[in-house]
Amino acid sequence: MVELRDEVIRSLKLNRDLSKLLEQALELDRTIKIGWTRDGEPLPKKDEMGISPALPKKGRIRLLGDLEDMVCILCGEGTFTLEGSAQDFFGAWNSGGNLIVERDVGNYLGYKMNSGKITVRDGAGDSVGSGISGGLVIVRGDAGEKVGEIMSGGTIIIHGDVGRDSGLGMTGGRIIVNGRCPKVGNGAKITTLSKDDVDKINKEIEDESLQIPGDVICLVTESTDIQNIIAPNSQCTGDWTQIGITPAEDDRGKIIADTVDTVVLLGDREFPEDLPERKKLGLSIPHINSTNSGKSNSKNGMRIVQSNPKQNDLLQVNTNNISSKIKWMNNCDGLVFDISDIPNMSAKIIDGLIVALRSIQKQEKLLLISGGIERVEKLHHMLSMHDLDGCIVDLMSSTRAHVSSALPRIGRSINSNGIKGNRQPTIVKLHWDITAKDVIICVASGSQIVCSQESESDGWLEKISAEIKGHLVEIGIDSIDKLSRKNLRALDYETAAISGLRLIGYDRPLPHWFNN
Repeated sequence: MVELRDEVIRSLKLNRDLSKLLEQALELDRTIKIGWTRDGEPLPKKDEMGISPALPKKGRIRLLGDLEDMVCILCGEGTFTLEGSAQDFFGAWNSGGNLIVERDVGNYLGYKMNSGKITVRDGAGDSVGSGISGGLVIVRGDAGEKVGEIMSGGTIIIHGDVGRDSGLGMTGGRIIVNGRCPKVGNGAKITTLSKDDVDKINKEIEDESLQIPGDVICLVTESTDIQNIIAPNSQCTGDWTQIGITPAEDDRGKIIADTVDTVVLLGDREFPEDLPERKKLGLSIPHINSTNSGKSNSKNGMRIVQSNPKQNDLLQVNTNNISSKIKWMNNCDGLVFDISDIPNMSAKIIDGLIVALRSIQKQEKLLLISGGIERVEKLHHMLSMHDLDGCIVDLMSSTRAHVSSALPRIGRSINSNGIKGNRQPTIVKLHWDITAKDVIICVASGSQIVCSQESESDGWLEKISAEIKGHLVEIGIDSIDKLSRKNLRALDYETAAISGLRLIGYDRPLPHWFNN
């Protein structure tokens, strides 16, 4: 069992209580006050994280305390006032909310917000308004470096000094600085505002103490300075046709097919007594379909979908689309968060994100992470350190390495991070028309489940299930989780060289693998 920090457990409990209070407050049109006794005496919160995610329209919360990371993310037109301070990613992915902090905040204030208003009254850290596409961010006091980096819209106002590289990579929007501004970042240029612009902005601000004077500087896009960046194409190179399946020395002879167990579970873990038990989802074979929309009917079991999920589906999200997909999070049985493009986050920040996402899902649903094979070690490190139900490793790679080389890499990463696969499974995403043999190879190599595009063939699930059982019967194994690398053979020298599998005939790994 992953040991949850006391702050994480406290935060999950607070969000659960807030959810109940919010339902009552919305009916009565009242503001929830947290951090005071019934007699009005201060009783501030301390170090809670991921508090009040996805605050709904007309929801109003006033909270006293000094909080940690990921507070009031994914707000949806609610009003949140913090009489105190917060750390990193306050108000991230804001979608219409009005958020106020009476003291200071950390880095990534308003990260990738698309609308709404955030006001901070005592300074902020680095990357204020990073990646925003709309809305208004106001900071009274100094801000750190990279204000408005890669922003594409919206307005950021800083009543104080800013650090270097403000506007780095910005493609739209504006940054208004009522203070000193050193060298701006590539993609931005300094200009001034007309009187009409100043009047229009001040009318939007309303609070006279936060309105801007006429002599402020304004950073806007300087398209000629933007550096072109072309990312390498990713692809899935090869397949596993040159890997064979064979009995190991200690496997018995053929067995009766009716005794073969191919079932695997997601969410089969232990939890602290004071937290709700996670929902368990069973798979008749270790395979999950991947499809774009959950609207289509499926006969092939559980799916990972990009939109319109149904019960038993897992919804895939990333930092660019999570705010638009929040409307579906309670329609499915779990969430898959793609970490491929998240900024560098400490373990503490990740805990805050997990608390927030779990609270949006009512805590009992599944939460997994996904990423490419190049970051498999990072995925497994996060899996071992945090309250997650599994990870998905995509074999699509920019290195274009053969997919056979992914097998030892995934296996070593699982072992080095102490992952117990039956508790926090590793799911390998393949990009070809898979067979039962591919499922066997994946499981024998240390992973637990295969993910692939949904098959349109009728009876595909029944056919591949029967073929998996046929392989297990042939090699004399009565449960799929008893498979190991001993049951695999590389059928040619090249595959043995990159996979570390025993070479057929030689029946041991090639000599260079013994040194590892």
